[in-house]
Amino acid sequence: MFLVSMCMIVAAFLLIEIIQFMLYRTWGDGQLHLINLADNTLAFVIGLAAMDALLYWNNNERNKRNETRAIIRYNRIVQPTIDLYLARKNMVVTPASKKVRKFQVLTVTDVRDMRDMYSASDLIADAAVPRIDAFRTYEVRLNDAMMKMAEDIDFIHHPELCDAVMRFINAATYGASALDAVVGYGTGGIRTGRTTIIRMMKDESEDGTMAAAAPELKNVYLVQQMIHEQEKSLRDYLVAMKEINGEDPDRTVRTQEYE
Repeated sequence: MFLVSMCMIVAAFLLIEIIQFMLYRTWGDGQLHLINLADNTLAFVIGLAAMDALLYWNNNERNKRNETRAIIRYNRIVQPTIDLYLARKNMVVTPASKKVRKFQVLTVTDVRDMRDMYSASDLIADAAVPRIDAFRTYEVRLNDAMMKMAEDIDFIHHPELCDAVMRFINAATYGASALDAVVGYGTGGIRTGRTTIIRMMKDESEDGTMAAAAPELKNVYLVQQMIHEQEKSLRDYLVAMKEINGEDPDRTVRTQEYE
C-alpha cells in the first residue's frame, strides 16, 4: 500500500513538471526547485505514513471488536454447557455422604471420593442414570462446543482464551478412552468388574498414585487427572470471559456465580 501510494505521488509530480515545461519552456530555478521538491516529498511521506498508521489501527480495532463479539456469541452456547458439565462433574468427585457443590470449578479430591460415581444422578433431568454416565454425556457436549469455538475463531487478540479452550480439548482427548472404560464398568454385562472397582476405590490409600495402583484402577486415576486438567482450563476460561465481556458494551451480563 505504501509503495503504491509513493509511485502515484512520483507519477503525479512528473506529470506536473512536464506540463510546466510544455507551457513555459523552462524547468525554473534548479536549486529552489529541488528544495521545494524535497519539502513537498517529505510532507507527502509524513502524511501518507500517518494515514497508513491510522488505517492499520482502525482495521486492527475493528478486527478485535469483531472477534470479541464472535467470542461472546459462542459463549452463549458454551457457558450454559459449562454449568451442566460442572453439576455432573461435581457429583462424580463427591461422595454420596457429602453435599454436592454444583458450581464448584476447582476441587481437591482423591480417587476415594469418586467411589459413588456409579450411583444414580441426583438431578431429575438425568432420569436416574449413573453419575459417571451423566458426566460423560455433558463432558462430550462441552468438548464439542469448545472444538467448534476453536475452529471458527482465530483468537488473534485473545490468546489466553484460546489457551484455555485448547487445554480443555487436549484433556478431553487424552482422557476419552479411560472415561469410556470407566463408564463401561457400569454396564449390565460386567457388573462384577464395577463392584471390584468400587471396592478398590474405597480401599485406596489417601496418598495413592496411578503408578502404584492396580491395573483395574489406573483408568479411574486417568479420569481424575482429566477432570483436574479440565477444571483448571475452565477456571482460566471463565476468568478470560469475564474480562472479554467488559470489552463489548452490548454484552449480556451473567448472574451465575462460580465457586
